[in-house]
Amino acid sequence: MMAGVRMRLLYASHAPLRSRRADAVNVMRMCEALAKEGHKVELAVPNYRRTDLRIEDLYAYYGVEPIFQIRFLPARMAVQGTNPYALAVLQRVHQTRPDLLYTRSAKVLALCSRLARVRLLVEIHHIPSGMDRAAWRILTRIAGQERLARVVVINRALAEAVSREYGFPAELVAVVPSAAPDPARVKPAAIAGDKGFPVGYAGAFRPGHGIDLIFELARRLPDMQFYLWGGTKEELATFAERKPENVKLYGWVPPAAIPSYLAAMEVLLAPYQRRVTTEGGTDIARWISPTKLFDYMAVGRAVVASDLPSVREVLCHGKTGLLCDPDSVDEWCLALQSLRAHAELRNRLGANARRRFLECYSTQIRAQRVIEGLTIDRDGRKR
Repeated sequence: MMAGVRMRLLYASHAPLRSRRADAVNVMRMCEALAKEGHKVELAVPNYRRTDLRIEDLYAYYGVEPIFQIRFLPARMAVQGTNPYALAVLQRVHQTRPDLLYTRSAKVLALCSRLARVRLLVEIHHIPSGMDRAAWRILTRIAGQERLARVVVINRALAEAVSREYGFPAELVAVVPSAAPDPARVKPAAIAGDKGFPVGYAGAFRPGHGIDLIFELARRLPDMQFYLWGGTKEELATFAERKPENVKLYGWVPPAAIPSYLAAMEVLLAPYQRRVTTEGGTDIARWISPTKLFDYMAVGRAVVASDLPSVREVLCHGKTGLLCDPDSVDEWCLALQSLRAHAELRNRLGANARRRFLECYSTQIRAQRVIEGLTIDRDGRKR
C-alpha cells in the first residue's frame, strides 16, 4: 500500500458486471488492486435491466475483496439524445469530486471532458471502428490539455496506433499490459474420472480464439484429455455436437474459481488465430493482451500459445512458454508431445512463467504502473 495522501478514484465502466465478459473481470480486478494501493475507489457501472447471470455477491463471484464501492447508475434513456449512463457519471463526478476519473468509455469521456473539471485517465484496448471511432475523436481535441492525465494502452502496437490516430505525445501514452491477481497457494481442483494427460483452455469460444484448433489437436492426440472452460450456452450446444471424445466442455465458471481449475492442468493453451473478434465483430488480433495468458502464468503451468506479435510481448519462446504457428497443427502437436514427454521442461517453463508474472504482470503491479506519478493534491494540482 502506498504512503501519503490517497486519491479519490471514480472508475466508470459500461461493462455489465452480471455477465461473462472479460472486460468486467479486468475492471473488478483493477478496482481491487487500486484500493489495495490505498486509494478510495468507486466503480460506477450501468444498472442494466437485462443481464446474463443472476449474481448475489459480485465481490465473491469475481474473487475480489469488498474494499471498493460499486455504484449502479441509470442505463435507460431518460432524455432524448443523451446517454443516460454517461450523464449519470457526470452527475456523480459533480457529487464526489474525484481526483481522477478513470474510464474506458468514449461516451463518458466525451461528456465529462466538456462539462466536468476533473482529470481524466483513459484506457484503450483497441482502435475503435464505426460510431465508436467517431466518439473517440474527442481525444484529439483534449490531447494537449492538462486534464488528460494519461492514456493507457495494452501493447506497443496499440500505443503506436493511438498516437497516430489521435496525435498524442509519446509521454502521454503508457503501455501497461493486462494482468491477473496472484492466486498464491492455489489448490488444484479435483478433476474426476479421466486418466489422460490434462491440457486446459479457459476463455471465449468466439471466432479466432482457436477452439477448432483444440478439437483438431484432440483428434490427433487421443491419449491426452482436453478441458475447456468458457463459452455461452449457444456456443456450447454447437461445439458439443462435433467435439472429440477426449474433450470436456465445462461451460462458464465464476472468475474466482478459474485458478483452481487451471492449476489442475499440466499444460494450458492460448491458440489465438490471426483474426480475433470481439462480441461486436471487431478484429483485435493486433491489440490483444490476453488476460488468460496472465491467469495461466500466475498458476505456474506450462503455456503453449500462438506465435503472434502481441503474444511475443508477453511470452518468450523456450523460456516462459512455447510459441507455435497458429496455422500449423503439426507444430502444436509436437509442442504438446514434447511437454508430455519431458516433465523437467514443463516444470521449468511453468516456474519461469510464474516468476515473470510476479515481476511484471500481477494486477497489483499493473495498478501501480497505471497511476504512477499521478498523485494529485486536493486542489487539483498534479504532484
